[in-house]
Amino acid sequence: TLFNPDGTPAKMLDGAPATATTDAKGYYFIDNLAPGSYFAKFVLPAGYTFTKKSATGSTSANDSNPDTTTGVTPVFTIGEAAGGDTTVDSNASTKAQFVNPTIDAGVIPKGTVSVGNFVWRDRNGDGIQGKADIGVAGAVLHLKDSKGRPVVDAFGRKVRPQKTKKDGKFLFRNLLPGKYTVEISYPRGWLTTTPNRPGRGVNSSAFSATSKLLRAGESDTTLDFGMVRNRVRLLPPTR
Repeated sequence: TLFNPDGTPAKMLDGAPATATTDAKGYYFIDNLAPGSYFAKFVLPAGYTFTKKSATGSTSANDSNPDTTTGVTPVFTIGEAAGGDTTVDSNASTKAQFVNPTIDAGVIPKGTVSVGNFVWRDRNGDGIQGKADIGVAGAVLHLKDSKGRPVVDAFGRKVRPQKTKKDGKFLFRNLLPGKYTVEISYPRGWLTTTPNRPGRGVNSSAFSATSKLLRAGESDTTLDFGMVRNRVRLLPPTR
């Protein structure tokens, strides 16, 4: 919906409200406007919220304009005022002969999900997290979707692998609702402990772990991997 700078609802030249609903591809168009200044307010369907406004590195043609909390855009111009110089611009004011195609809104689903969260040293090799078991650094975790494909997060960014630090923790955030699989590359000198013991959340997976089906706002932090030291000693080849 368009508003005049004083906050009153704008109208088209025929007196109809200056309002539109996006189509199946997200496009909208409000025409038959008098040249002048307006601001827009976007009202989103249920389940969505606004992404960042005027993100770094963006342009007016590809960024999101609304404030993330109110959905209101800054004032913009259409028609005569867009020319910048009233002595040389066109004064026509019938139909939408002047277009401002840069008033866009980016959205993301409300209630993103996350999966994680622990890579640990299993001192007694029983496959169950104990009080003496501590995190392991250097494990690399890769995230895949339910079909084994790379994942793009709710902001449209490719989800990159994570590498554990000393605490052994990892967490993939800002994901769209769904089911995810975490695959692990063990640090040199480590092997998987006894896998798939009873007790999701305290047991260990071997080389991959799959989350439950996550709905908006949910998190699955039971995707854990226990490790033991590789004690195999390689002997030199016989001559």
